[in-house]
Amino acid sequence: MQIVKVCKSCGREFVARTTVTDCCSDPCAKRYYKEKKRLEKMAEASLKTEIRQKPEAFITEDRIKAIQAKEFLNLKEAALLLNVSPLTLRRWVLYGKLVSDENTIVINLGRQEGARTHVGHKASSSGDTVTSSTHWFTGTKKFCDGQGGWYYKVTIVGDKITLRLYADKDNTYQKDKVNLKETVVGVIRNGKIITKDPPQYLTNRFKFESGVLYEVNDEGGYNEYQECKP
Repeated sequence: MQIVKVCKSCGREFVARTTVTDCCSDPCAKRYYKEKKRLEKMAEASLKTEIRQKPEAFITEDRIKAIQAKEFLNLKEAALLLNVSPLTLRRWVLYGKLVSDENTIVINLGRQEGARTHVGHKASSSGDTVTSSTHWFTGTKKFCDGQGGWYYKVTIVGDKITLRLYADKDNTYQKDKVNLKETVVGVIRNGKIITKDPPQYLTNRFKFESGVLYEVNDEGGYNEYQECKP
């Protein structure tokens, strides 16, 4: 069986003896190896320069060890260890993938038998807002995600808005379909919903347009909640 390949050094076609052969001849193989090493050294030097210029943008081994040694982590540190975004970590709590109580999330990082790390997840303020349109209402309405996973009961009184999250009938992660999962309190200012959101939200968490409730998702887009029957 003949294996026709293109030499990575000179670019000419040749018949390779094995599937891992990259070059047509020994001189080409040597040239390709030297060029490969040269590019690797250039990339390494560039990375070192970037780390010196912006050390805060890179995660060092010492930093990881320091975080692993802690019992209590903030949301950003826990997300770093789990290689997810802080917003994803918060979603895991809502979907029941992580054990939590009112003030902490409990995570098993696999460091030793019975070891646990606690992550504080109380919300902090954010001044960002989103654009929204009119069509506001007064009283309480129910908004469903259309997939039977989650729904919000939204209450508006004056300029005050309260959003209460519940697991819907088809939510397989949440056995409790009765008790409240989360309450978000905010105000309506100039057609915008302003709430106290965790700092990982790059924009305000909710907006309300043309009778549809929107919530920021992990991908930076929005999940839609349409008005549904109470």
